[in-house]
Amino acid sequence: MFSRGSYSMVKKGYDGGANYSNLVFYRGLSREVKPLFNTRLSISYFEQLGKTTGSPVVAFFSDSDSNRDKILDKHDLQKLAVWMPGWEKPLVLDAAGKSVLAVLRNVKDFAVLSFGEDRDKDGAFEFEHEPVVFYRLNFNCGEPSCIDFQQIVQDSTIAKLQKTLDGL
Repeated sequence: MFSRGSYSMVKKGYDGGANYSNLVFYRGLSREVKPLFNTRLSISYFEQLGKTTGSPVVAFFSDSDSNRDKILDKHDLQKLAVWMPGWEKPLVLDAAGKSVLAVLRNVKDFAVLSFGEDRDKDGAFEFEHEPVVFYRLNFNCGEPSCIDFQQIVQDSTIAKLQKTLDGL
């Protein structure tokens, strides 16, 4: 159990590594218990972005066996979920063809995250030969409708840089 602010996060899932089937939020004062998801999935990571009661929680998860190995786990492409206290359900941010890897920078009202691009479209990200891109997640307003999620370096710039690396 992790306790921050007036919410506590309880990990509930499989034994052996970061592979959880759900996150359950417990509000101590009202004794409210709320599962974050209501579908089958695999959560590989979660973090509260901030130390105040209203800070958002991010979770990296997979809800499909993208690499077709018959196991739903962190080796499948990971989506990003954002949830804040008071929201009915999490906001799912899916960077198509990419897998969320890490929260790199977390400041008052935004975070920078890295995503691995599944360039060969095999349903998995391979660090050895596929690129990493960066996204900025703005969450300063606290409502799902105004969460801003954008790739920092655009694909056109990445293509130009790749041509330089390839000697073209």
